[in-house]
Amino acid sequence: MALNPSIGLAAIAKQKDRDTPATAPTFMHGLTGGSPFGVSRSIATTDVTCGSRAPSDARVDSIEVTPKIESLCYPDVLGMYLLAACGNVKTTPVSGKGDAASGYYTHVFTMGSALDYFTIWSQIGMDGFTRADGCKCDELTFTATGNEHLAMSASWQGIDGEVGLTSIPGNVQASCFGGKYTTTDCDFKIDASGSTPAAALVSEATFTIKNNVSGLRSLGRATSREIAEGKCQFGVNVTTIPENLKEYQKLITGSATSTKISGKVVFGSVYAKFFHTDDPKQTLEFSANHLPFTADFPELDPSGNEASIQFSTDNAIVSGASESPMTITLTNKVASYK
Repeated sequence: MALNPSIGLAAIAKQKDRDTPATAPTFMHGLTGGSPFGVSRSIATTDVTCGSRAPSDARVDSIEVTPKIESLCYPDVLGMYLLAACGNVKTTPVSGKGDAASGYYTHVFTMGSALDYFTIWSQIGMDGFTRADGCKCDELTFTATGNEHLAMSASWQGIDGEVGLTSIPGNVQASCFGGKYTTTDCDFKIDASGSTPAAALVSEATFTIKNNVSGLRSLGRATSREIAEGKCQFGVNVTTIPENLKEYQKLITGSATSTKISGKVVFGSVYAKFFHTDDPKQTLEFSANHLPFTADFPELDPSGNEASIQFSTDNAIVSGASESPMTITLTNKVASYK
């Protein structure tokens, strides 16, 4: 029987340190694509003159452990990915009537000074099980399009892995059947040159957290011995369907009333809120200020249809050392991600 790629799962847990893989996953979920093991190796030859023009040597130059997970945004496991990408979380219970607990928790994710290590398991087909160890999140992207479910993609880099496992350990159930975050009835606000975003008609948007991680290999080792995080970048790409050129004018001139093009950088802001398909109390919010947007003037189209303007930036700017370039707020029924 051929290997069936339509049967697959990914599972994740936080490690206590770099060299100790987690024993069992905290969450497990379905996938829309990706390569959740992602191990590849490169082969090199050492040129030696041995009486022939053909190479006479081969060696493993490097082994990359780079899982990539593509999935929908399930509310419980999503917090684990946000912790991996951001590095810092503060959790508070949501109060119910009086002082009673409501059963919901609010998790506020911001940029931390360091990233945690994670273990990632995967399944492909009925008996293809793997585990990637010592992984740090390089990039986490959220994509909102049309009236589709909110999608996510997470890229990792790790230090070790195993293939040929008999199963994913533990008895955690997959987070595939309890709903997910969707674009339906979402709130979206943007300000091209200010800190007070206003409601906008948006056709699609992406939010990207990039940590620029790199693997460091030691002498005599093909896989990375350490994963180092670099600069944290928060990128936003928003395609709007404008009624007029006011937001573009503010971006290009620095003012809603000015008409002269300005070379001075202006900072915009964005806010988005997405709701759970089955439980409106479970929400996901993105907020960022100090966004140095760029945008192109809309192109003419003889056939008509709506014009669009895409506002984008790869780097949200901070105004102080203690500030986070982004704030992501997740409300769900998970008590803690520590």
